[in-house]
Amino acid sequence: MSNYLFAMGKEEKVRAIEQYFRQLHPNHSDEISLSHQFNDVWTIVVEQRAAHIESSIIDMSDNHRGYFFKGWFQDHESESIVIGSLGYTDWYQKNSQASTLDREGTYVHAQWTDEKLVIENDLFSYFPVVYFSTSELVVASDSVYVLSQLRKALGLPCKLNRKVMHSRAWTHGLACAVMSNHTLIQGIQLLSPGKHVETTFNRKFSTEMIHQPIKKMFEGKHSDYAEALIQATKQLYASTMSFFHVEGIHINFGLSGGLDSRLLLAILLKKRELLAKVSITTNTHSSRSGDFEVVSALAEKYGFAFNSKSEELREHRKNPSVESISEPNSFGFWMLSNLGLFDMMYLHNSYWKHPNILELGGHGAETVKGTFAPMRFENYLHRKTLSRKARFSRSYFRDRKQVMKSQKRYDSIYDEMKQGLASSGIDLDEEASIQWHHLCYKSPIQNGRYLDRSIIALRPYIQRSLFELSISGLNPFRGVKKGEPTLLHDMLILLDPELALQPFENSKNDLDQTYIESRLESINSAISFDDIQPYTIFGAVTDIVNGPPATFMAMVEEYDIGEKNPKVAVLDMLEQHWSKISNTKLGEVYQSPYDTAKERLLDPDFYPPSAGTPAAKIISLLMTDV
Repeated sequence: MSNYLFAMGKEEKVRAIEQYFRQLHPNHSDEISLSHQFNDVWTIVVEQRAAHIESSIIDMSDNHRGYFFKGWFQDHESESIVIGSLGYTDWYQKNSQASTLDREGTYVHAQWTDEKLVIENDLFSYFPVVYFSTSELVVASDSVYVLSQLRKALGLPCKLNRKVMHSRAWTHGLACAVMSNHTLIQGIQLLSPGKHVETTFNRKFSTEMIHQPIKKMFEGKHSDYAEALIQATKQLYASTMSFFHVEGIHINFGLSGGLDSRLLLAILLKKRELLAKVSITTNTHSSRSGDFEVVSALAEKYGFAFNSKSEELREHRKNPSVESISEPNSFGFWMLSNLGLFDMMYLHNSYWKHPNILELGGHGAETVKGTFAPMRFENYLHRKTLSRKARFSRSYFRDRKQVMKSQKRYDSIYDEMKQGLASSGIDLDEEASIQWHHLCYKSPIQNGRYLDRSIIALRPYIQRSLFELSISGLNPFRGVKKGEPTLLHDMLILLDPELALQPFENSKNDLDQTYIESRLESINSAISFDDIQPYTIFGAVTDIVNGPPATFMAMVEEYDIGEKNPKVAVLDMLEQHWSKISNTKLGEVYQSPYDTAKERLLDPDFYPPSAGTPAAKIISLLMTDV
C-alpha cells in the first residue's frame, strides 16, 4: 500500500506534518495538499495525484464541508462504477449519499463538516486505514511504517503493544496478518469491516472507532434461494463485464483448472468481443501440469489464446498513458506497504503509473465457499498442560516453566482474537467464528496485496450479495465437505451449463449432465444476459496515480538492499535487530520466529516470500521504541 496520508487537526500540528514531509523530499511538494477548513482546523493530504487534479482535498461551499477520496467502488443500486476523486465528485452530485459509503471496491474516504469528521474504507476493508489521534489531531494512512515515523517526528511515543506481541510472534499462517484492530504500536489502530472513525470538533478533538455488528451488514433480504442466487449472479456478471468498458484498460486473467477461475471464464465467454482486452495465462510449471492440460483443452474447445501476454501487453503499451514505474528499492517499497500489517515478503520493483492493466482473479472465493466455517480456535492452537507423569519427574520445574509460557501465549492470542471479534458482535467460541475472523483480518490484508502496485484489481467474489447468500440459511450448500458442489457451481451452471460440464483439474469438482439438469430444474429460472447493460462509468483510470509518494520512499532510503541477494540481506537485517532483543523477555517471545527465519533464509530452495515471513515479525519491531 503506502498510497496516502490524511490528517486533520489544529494548524500548529498540521503545519508540523507539512514541514516534516517537505523536508523529506523538497522537490516533491506537489504531493502535498493543504487546506484551511474552519477556525484553527486544517487538513493535509500526502499522495501521488494526477497532474490535471489541482488538489487532493475537495472543499465544498456549504457548512465548511469537504472530502478526500482515493480509489474506486461499485454501486449496484445506481449501477455505477466510480473511479478516482473526479469520478467520485461526479457521482456524488448525481446520487444521494448516507453518512458512510459502505460500497464494494478499494477506497479510503474522509468527509467532514465543521462539527464532525468521518474516515472510512470499502465494505470489505481491502484498502487499509490505520490511524492514530490526539486531542488536537487525527492521522490516517495505509502504512503503519509511515505513521510510526510521523509519530516520532511529532514527539509521540511508539510503545510496543504487548497485547498483540504473542500473535505477532506466532508463526502460523493465520498470523501472517494482524489479528485484531490493534497494531504492534500502542495508539495505532486498524479499521476492519463494519468500522469507521469519527472525530467531533469541540475545544478538543474527540476520536473514536465506531463499531457495527458485522452480521447485520450481511443480512440478506431474500426469502428464496433461487432469487438470491440470480441477483448475485447478475451483479457478479454486470460489475465484472462493466470494467471492460472502462477506457484504456487491459486485463490479465490467471486461468487454472479449478472452479473459481472457471466461473470467471464463463463471464468472459459471454462477451467474446471483449476478449481482445484480456490476456489469459496459466502456470507452465511441471507441478501444475494438470491445470495446463485443462486450460489447453478449454482453449481448443472455446477458441481462445493463452500465455501470449507479452505480445498482447506490447500492443497495449503503445497507449501513452500506459507506463511502468521502476522502484529499485524493493525492500523499502515492501516495508512501506506491509511492515506491521502483513509478513510475507513479496518484493516488487515496479508498478503501473495508472491502473491501465488490471488483474482479474478468484481471490476471496474461500470466504464464499465457507472454507474456514468449520474451523475453531482449537484447530490452530492448543492449551498445553503438565502430565501427571511429568509432575513427578526430575525436570518438573523446567517443564512447568515451559507450560506456563505456553499457556501465557495461548491466553494472549485467544484474548486478542476474542476481542477482535467481539468488537464486531461475534463470539470466538460460536460456530463459524474463524470464518468471520478471516473475513475481517486475513482476507482483506492478504487478498489486497495488489494495492502497492495498482489501486484497482478485479476481485468479483468480494461482493456483498454473494457473501450474504453464502452464509444465509437459504444456501443449501452450507457446511458441505471439500470437493462437494457449492453455490459457485450453481452460478457456473447458470452462466454456462456446457462449460460447467467440462472436466476440472481435480475430478472431485466434475459435474455430470444429470446433476446440471437437476440443478437447473431446481433453480427453475434463467437469466437473459443479453439484457444486462454495463454500469455507468464515473471517472477514468488516468485520474488515479498508483504507487507511494516520493516523500514516503525517502523515509526508507536506508533500507535499500541494492544488488544483494534478498535472502542474504534479510538475514543480515534479522540478525541486526535480533541482537537488540536476544537475552531479553521480548527475545523469549520471538525466539520461535527467529529460529524459523534463520532456517528458511539459509535454505536456498525455500520460497523467498515465505522465507522472509518470520523475519518480518522481528524486523517490524524497529518501528517501536524497544
